[in-house]
Order: sequence, then C-alpha cells, then structure tokens
Amino acid sequence: MLSLVIKADVEGAAEALFDALEEALSGRGRVVHRGVGAIDEEDVRRASSSSALLIGFHTRPTAAARTEAAAHGVEIRLYETILEAVGDVGAILEGTPAPDPPYTGLGTAEVRRMQARGLETFAICMVTEGVLKRHAVLRVFRDGVQVYEGRPAHLRRLGREVDTVETGQDVELMFEYFQDLQAGDVLECATRPPWSRR
Repeated sequence: MLSLVIKADVEGAAEALFDALEEALSGRGRVVHRGVGAIDEEDVRRASSSSALLIGFHTRPTAAARTEAAAHGVEIRLYETILEAVGDVGAILEGTPAPDPPYTGLGTAEVRRMQARGLETFAICMVTEGVLKRHAVLRVFRDGVQVYEGRPAHLRRLGREVDTVETGQDVELMFEYFQDLQAGDVLECATRPPWSRR
C-alpha cells in the first residue's frame, strides 16, 4: 500500500491535491498527512515513520529537510500541477516508470538585497548553484513557497545585459510584471515552463 505525505503552498491547493490523490489511490494507498508551507524536517520524519512518499506542490524543501531526507532515504517529489502529481502516483501504483519531470532545473540564486536605479529597482542576487539564464523560466520562492514564475526582463552583470550567470557570480535581475522581490527570496531557474512536458 502506497503512503503519501503532501505539502502545498496554500490550503486550497492542499485540499484539491488531497482529493485528487485520494481518488487516484482508490483504496490502494492513503494520504497520511497534508499541510501547507515549505517541506520541513517534521514532514520528512513523518514520511520516514510511515514509509511514505513526500509530495510538494508549489513548495520546496528547506535545506535541513533535504539533509534529513537524504539521511533517512525519504523520496521527495515536487510538482507544479495536480495532473502531474496524479499521473506519477498512478504510474507508481501500476509499477511503471513515472513520467519525465515537466522541466529541467538549471540552477538557483538567492536575493541578497534590493537596489534602486532611477525608476527601476533591481534585485542583487548571488548564483548559489548551477546557472541562471535570461531566456529560461525563473520561479521565486519565499520561505519555501512559490510566489511568482516568469522570465526576467533584465539580467545584468558588471553593468551589461548577459544571457548566462554562473555559480558564485553576482547578478542584477528584474522582472517586468513582478516588483515584490525581497532579500532572502530564492530563485529557481528551469528550461521549460510547467505546462510544457516536452
């Protein structure tokens, strides 16, 4: 019997995901816990004690949760749509390989501070892993919960526009339609948006 622990960004999403997964399980498994917010150590411990798969929906694990999951062999799967989560769970129940992930992660960055330049405000970021690409999709996570997704309008390094920024480098970044970046936000760069599986 398949056991699941699910975490989502908001209560409505957690409830919708719970209902969809309960239907997909059809008595062949159970959701042992559902919650809201970033995936934390307690979620990992709960999944470990239940031998459960940990599912995140528009949320991400904390660094401590990733360490805990690796130590206890807990698998964490992250999704951007309910359809993907239901499809993967169905594949697991049928014993077939789960579909490819909907996007390929390229890198992450952390917003260090905000800086005004005339009428524009840029986020000063440090690339902490992999690369950021100007034409890729960036997801913004605050306290482990996704708050925005889009492509940056500007990606600047040393005063000029660039296409790629690598690990350890600073970059100035701005979105055209999202002006609420804050210090501490985490940016996740991906090659494809969630609605494009191929």
